[in-house]
Parts: sequence; C-alpha cells; structure tokens
Amino acid sequence: MNYPSTLIQALNNQTNSSRAIHYIRAEQKEHSITYTRLRERALGLLHHFQQSGVSRGDQMVLITQRNEAFLEAFWASLFGAVTAVPLSFGISDEHKWKLFRILRQLSRPWIVIDQANVLRLEKFAESNGLESEWMQVKDRLFMVEQIPNFTAAGTTEEIDRDETAFIQFSSGTTSDPKGVVLSHRNLVTNIIGIGEGMKISERDTTFSWMPLSHDMGLIGFHLTPLFFGIDQYIMPTEIFIRRPVLWLEKISQPNITVTCSPNFGYQHCLNAWAPAHAGKIILAHIRLIFNGAEPISVSLTEQFLQTFEPFGLKRETMFAVYGLAEASLAVAFPEAGKPLKQVMLSRHHLSTGAQVVADASGIVFMAEGKAVQGCEIRITDGEGNTLAPNTIGHIEIRGDNVTKGYLNLPELNATLIQNGWLTTGDLGFIDNDQDLVVTGREKDIIFVNAQNYYPHDLEIIAEKNLSIEKGKIAACGVRNPGDIQDQVILFVLHKGALEGFTPHIQALKRTITEQAGLEVAEVIPVAKLPKTTSGKLQRYLLGSRYLDGEFNDTIQQMRSYTQTLSAKNGKAPAERIEQFLKGLCDELIPEKQILPDDNIFEMGTTSLLLAQLFQRIDEAYPGKLEITDIFDYPTLSKLAAHIHSKE
Repeated sequence: MNYPSTLIQALNNQTNSSRAIHYIRAEQKEHSITYTRLRERALGLLHHFQQSGVSRGDQMVLITQRNEAFLEAFWASLFGAVTAVPLSFGISDEHKWKLFRILRQLSRPWIVIDQANVLRLEKFAESNGLESEWMQVKDRLFMVEQIPNFTAAGTTEEIDRDETAFIQFSSGTTSDPKGVVLSHRNLVTNIIGIGEGMKISERDTTFSWMPLSHDMGLIGFHLTPLFFGIDQYIMPTEIFIRRPVLWLEKISQPNITVTCSPNFGYQHCLNAWAPAHAGKIILAHIRLIFNGAEPISVSLTEQFLQTFEPFGLKRETMFAVYGLAEASLAVAFPEAGKPLKQVMLSRHHLSTGAQVVADASGIVFMAEGKAVQGCEIRITDGEGNTLAPNTIGHIEIRGDNVTKGYLNLPELNATLIQNGWLTTGDLGFIDNDQDLVVTGREKDIIFVNAQNYYPHDLEIIAEKNLSIEKGKIAACGVRNPGDIQDQVILFVLHKGALEGFTPHIQALKRTITEQAGLEVAEVIPVAKLPKTTSGKLQRYLLGSRYLDGEFNDTIQQMRSYTQTLSAKNGKAPAERIEQFLKGLCDELIPEKQILPDDNIFEMGTTSLLLAQLFQRIDEAYPGKLEITDIFDYPTLSKLAAHIHSKE
C-alpha cells in the first residue's frame, strides 16, 4: 500500500471523504465535522495566523481545552510549517509552573488559549514574580473566543518528511519537562505500525476520552484514524472525569469498535459503576481496548474484564501495549484478538542483570507483545551489551519512529541516544516467545539490601491486604546524602484529622514487612497525591518533597499521636477507640463536627457513609463489629465502648 509520507498528505488524501470526527459535547450533545471540513477550517485559521505575523519555523503552543479549537489550530500549524506544542492546562499551581518552565525552553512562541486561562495565568504571574516572562508572550496570544470567522485560506508550505511536526512534552515524570521532537517521518512510521499492529480496517471506528495534549489521545486516537480514513469519536476528558460510565454508554453504540484507557480510567469507571447503569451497556462489538500504563495493573484489568463480561466484553478485547512519546507512541503490541498473557515472577529476582524466576505467589506482570513495524527493541545491561532472554535490563529502542532527540538538550541526547538506540528509562525483559515484559521505571526502583523493589508491587500489597483503593497510596525510595541504600516511604491519601490516621501506620508497616520483607521508614498522610494528566503517580515529586523537609511537621505530629496512643493502651482503651472513631468521622464527614455523644443518625448520615464507616472500623478492628451495631450504639462513645468490650 502507498502510504502518505507526511501528516499533511494524510489529511489531503481525505478531501471529499465523508468520514468524520464526532465531538462529544455533553451526554446528548454531539457535533460532527468531516475531514474535508477540518482541512478547510484549518486553512482558514492559518490565514488568520499568518495575517497576525505567524511564519514558517515559529512555535505554536496549544493549551485550549476545546477539542475542536485544538485540532483546527494543530492542523493550521502543520499546514504552515509551524511547530505545534500541545500542552495540558490544569488549574493547580503545579500545572502553571510547568507551563512557564516549558515556555522558557521555547523561542517566543505563539499561544492558542482559552480566555479564562489567560486570566488565571496573569494572576499566577503577578503572584509569583513572573510578570516579565508573561509580558514576553502576552502579545502573542490567540484567544479561542476572539478568533474571527474564516474568510480566506492561508498559504500552505512545502513540507519535508524530516521536518518537525510537533513537540510532545513529557507528562511530568521528571521535574523539568523534556520536549520530544517528532518529525513527520517519525509519526507516519509509527502510525503505520499502529495500524498494522491493531489490524485496522474500514469497518473500525474509534472512541477516546484521552486529552489531545497526550500522545495516546493525539497520535493514537486522532491521527491514526484520520490517517487510515475511519471515523473517530472524541469526548472531553473532563466529561469522563465527571461521568465515567458515560464512556461505556457511548462505546455501546454498535459502530464503535476501538477505545482506550490507562489504569486510572478503569479504576474511575469501576468506582462509579452501579447496577442502575446496566441497561445501557452493550460491549460485545468492541474489538480492542488499548491498555497502556507504566506498568499495566493486572489486578485492575482482571476486575474490569470480570465486571463487564456479563455485558459482552471479551477477554481478548483487552489490548495490553507498551509505548512512549519518544517512539511517537507505540513500541510493542501483542497480536490483536489473542488472550492476555501474564507472567508471575519472584520479587527477589528483579535486579538488573538477574534471570527472572517464576513464582506463583510473586508479582504478576503483563506481557506486551513484540515490536511494532518500523521499530526495534533490545534489552541491555546499560552499557550497550545485549542481554539474554529472560534477563532484566534496560529497554532500548531504535527505528524511524524514534525521535532524534529532546529540544535544546544536546548533552542529554548524546547520553540517551547512542548508535541510534534510545534508552527509554524502563526496565524489563524479553521472554522465550520474544514478547516484551515491562517491569517498571528505572528511576522509581527502590534499592534495599542489594535488591531492587518495585513501588507498584508495594502499593499492590497494601491495596490487597488493607483495602486501600488503587491510586490512593504511593511508595517511593529516598536516599539521604551518604546513604548506600534507599529508605522506603509510603504516602497515603488522607483528608481527615491526622489522629484518625494513626492506626493505619503500624498496619501498613507490618503488612509490607510481612509480605515483602522490607522495613518502612515512614508512613505519611497527604491531602493530595501528585499525578500526571494521564493519571500516573509522580513518586519522584513526593520523594523530593520529603528530602526537602516538607513533611517534617506532619511526621512529628504523627509520632506524637502514636506515642499518645501507645500511652493510652491498657489505661483507657475505650477512649483510644473513641479518638480513632472521631478522627474517622472527621475524615468521612468533614463538613460536620460530630462530638462523642452526638447521635450519628441525627447528623444526616447516609447509607453510603455508614457503609464506609463500617468498612474502615472493620479494617482497624477486624471482626469486632457488625454493621447493625452502629444502629444499636449510635454515638461514638457507646460504639467505642462496645468495640472495647469485644477486644
């Protein structure tokens, strides 16, 4: 087949096509635009850009949350040989700092932005001494709401396939985002590999809620379906966050065959699932669900498949893949339509250079298939020496889909890319079937007692044994200057009073010691776990904040509460239990102040809150309480006395 050599050719090939992008705007509100019309609108916007002074070689930052405006600006940039820079924009200060750090790496870029975000950035700049940096770009903004109607087409530029198409900045797994420079050659090579690997056909239609600023959303679920001339549905991420089950309802349309989600999307959907939604869900026609994360959660994948099997979802639908922005997205795919492949390995044989050892009670990993067309994979010792099959090592990739380097980082490029091979920063092995198994991120590895431990393994242990919800705990290794090994620190999401967290500390420490043979240095409650826009935990950020002393006050308070609790043990156990219950109510019902002798039911407690309350009490005092006891002992003091009587 004669494929287009650039993205511009791919869209030009869709002239007169009836295939379209279907934008989801609300539950009952959709808007469709054909690829032909998308091209016309992009050229009209290019005219506006060029009239405003935009020219070939400029950079265009895209931070609009409106999908239609984002894609029109993206294609207008490509037609004008302007380098697009897709970015996500959140309301937190963390996101705003990231944006300013990226702007410093660019050359006086233009910015397509929503008006509300302009006001937020102005306030942020004023509050953080960034006025001069903001003034440098303030006169180069295109506010989406103020772009006029298109009256003419812009002047298109001749595009060479080795020219930069866009820069994909890292999602935040490092403190200073790196810009992955992707050419038309990189992208076209990988899109062809994606299409071949997923066995795409004209009968397919895709559906995505991933942000277009993310490589899975933009490359996997916009550029790929457009390249192959099939329909695509795009739902704003914020709608998925508000109504995750709407994703399942929308893909129940019989024409949709391919969709996607990382770990947090499956968890979010399961959390929101209720039997009342069942009548709208039909999933037998879904051919593939792309599942890409670092690493893929096997237990969560199994839970999702089991939950929706009654609605026709087939096991072979789950498509466990591996990729990264540096590869223009895809690196390895399993064979489409085949069942998932899992391996169970000893957690004590996962160090670099170690041969993996099967262990039925060990860690479960997902096999993610073989290299996609146009890409090569090898496992090395970190010095360029290829390792034997079933040996843990550094994952390296090479091919026309692989970036030539990061923006303005020649020294890093020389270190990470040698003889065409790029070091991904991931660890894994290739098994006897030549399938890739990714075991984790090199920088997340916890090194203790001359062994490597994976943070996600410790998190899974806590989730399984203590019923902590997935994504609510983060494990990381921190090393103080002069130390030869890491300390294990656990961060747990907790929004109530700190006293109520005290019983969890020893439970977590004991569980990790028993299950993994590791000593936990600290268990720290945090109000928020930092994550990237695609839901990945930013463990490095928590570790850095710990070393900077940010959690010192919290640690001291927790030690004080623990000492007080220990002192009360045996003297006034009912009082100790009452204090725990009070902290629990403060966490679950923060808007109400419940005193020891208040009747819980008179405080407007819902059945859901009662269920949560019972679950948490049962975790701390297993087998000491029946849910009906809450009705018989409806105050904290009475309930505490009852629990004490059972001890």
